[in-house]
Amino acid sequence: MQGLTALAPVRSVDEPAVATLKGDARMAAVLRKALWSRLQTPQEPLVAPRGVRKWRVPTYAVAEVMDELTGRQVAYNAAREMFPQRLAHAVLRKMEQAGDSPDDRVQQAVARSKPVRDYVGQHWPTVTPAAVLHRLFADGDALAEAAGEVLTAEERMMLLWAKPAKTPGAAKWSAADTVLLDELADLIDRTPSLGHVIVDEAQDLSQMQLRAVGRRAASGSLTVLGDIAQGTTPWATSSWTQALGHLGAPQAHIEVLDRGFECRGPSSTMPLSCCRRLLQSWGRRSRCGRTAVASMSG
Repeated sequence: MQGLTALAPVRSVDEPAVATLKGDARMAAVLRKALWSRLQTPQEPLVAPRGVRKWRVPTYAVAEVMDELTGRQVAYNAAREMFPQRLAHAVLRKMEQAGDSPDDRVQQAVARSKPVRDYVGQHWPTVTPAAVLHRLFADGDALAEAAGEVLTAEERMMLLWAKPAKTPGAAKWSAADTVLLDELADLIDRTPSLGHVIVDEAQDLSQMQLRAVGRRAASGSLTVLGDIAQGTTPWATSSWTQALGHLGAPQAHIEVLDRGFECRGPSSTMPLSCCRRLLQSWGRRSRCGRTAVASMSG
């Protein structure tokens, strides 16, 4: 998992209770709110000079545009890229109401103009996963705002750093933190989906780790292996139903394996040849492989 979510080096170790909390799926809601709370409510209208005139988009109209974009359920940066175009479109409507006949080139020019770019930067700031998570764990008020309705006061205290790093770059992230950074990265810019994902020892993954795996198979397929009874981590999953839900594959097929075979021999090729003999004895003509516990096709 560390290779999958390697957005930052692991430089610290969490207490088991803290790591378990960070692996709880409730953190997804906390991170989402922490990210989108970075937007600033407009207090001043947009003023966009064009030619000899200055065109104004009132604050209520800007707020409507921001509400519409945040309601689209798209990634943070995708919505941010739409924002200047929406503002420019509002300016063009003002021009048309005044009797002008602006075309698409005018809209593009307005969207790229410095006043519009500055306005976008003030109200829809550029963010990074590390900056969002650093603020969340370093600022008690920010954490309370994002998690007040999701986590208890005691749980929030567990997440707060006793000695916060001064900058995101100086933060010493734990393994559990890297999974949270991966979740934020997906909220900011969608994670590309792979064709097929195979996961072994899935019973030891936290809910947030399962989410990290699942989004990489959002439009592909997934094969998951594990034994719920052999979970070894404090955050181990309690059921396949729960695990598949966090993987985003609640309808996946589950195959229970109730037979095992062991092949011993001095050569590294011995297990493979043994496997082939077993398949031949069953009358199968297929390559050796491991049978999946759960599988989902995209």
